[in-house]
Amino acid sequence: MKSIFILYFLFLIPTVFAYKVAPMSQTIGDRGQQSKSLYYIENDSPYPIAIEIKVKRRDMDKDGKEVRKSAGNDIFIFPDQLIVRPSEKKSVRVHYKGGPTSNSEKAYRVIFSQLPIETEGEKKKGSSIKVNLNYVTALYVSQKNYKDEVILGRATIEGKKLVIPIINKGKRHRVLKNTSIKLTWGEGSSLKLNTKEQLKGLEGANLLALKTRVFKITKPKEMKNIKGPILGEITFQN
Repeated sequence: MKSIFILYFLFLIPTVFAYKVAPMSQTIGDRGQQSKSLYYIENDSPYPIAIEIKVKRRDMDKDGKEVRKSAGNDIFIFPDQLIVRPSEKKSVRVHYKGGPTSNSEKAYRVIFSQLPIETEGEKKKGSSIKVNLNYVTALYVSQKNYKDEVILGRATIEGKKLVIPIINKGKRHRVLKNTSIKLTWGEGSSLKLNTKEQLKGLEGANLLALKTRVFKITKPKEMKNIKGPILGEITFQN
């Protein structure tokens, strides 16, 4: 009975049709040739795959929760559906057709979704559980002179948590890498936070243009009986 169960389990091993999408993140301009670019889809599987591509406008709240909205007619994708044969590599054109990004760069998600199809080879093999693979890529529409401007807001203590607001006053997004935060309070007290353990959840975070993120980390043991405001500065790798 045990051997029958094992054979049945193996018979239902999920089938994953492997493919790659590149790039996972890119920035294009808002006019002329700079507003055009390409994505590449490469099929590493022995079967053809069907791909559908959609675009969403991307926003983010202070806690880092992503909100996706309709992109309208801002982004033109061609083709938006395609078949990629085994060992084949195809390109997909992306073209920004919205208005000038006069206030700040615009953030989008270009989503590649694998559609379920059954090939003759699969029919001959019999039943399997198919796992469709999706890619969610980042697309930014910006101008060359746009820059990020990341500053630290006034930190506060909430129970066992240190609450740190980080504000991007600039017109371009910033991904935090090798981040270091120096906090000061009282009469000359200071503390430097620069390890992944100290800044858990903050390292690698994306700050979209003109957005504020609020991070809650474990309160360092050095921060006891604090009186007055907690000020600080932030540095990171460019």
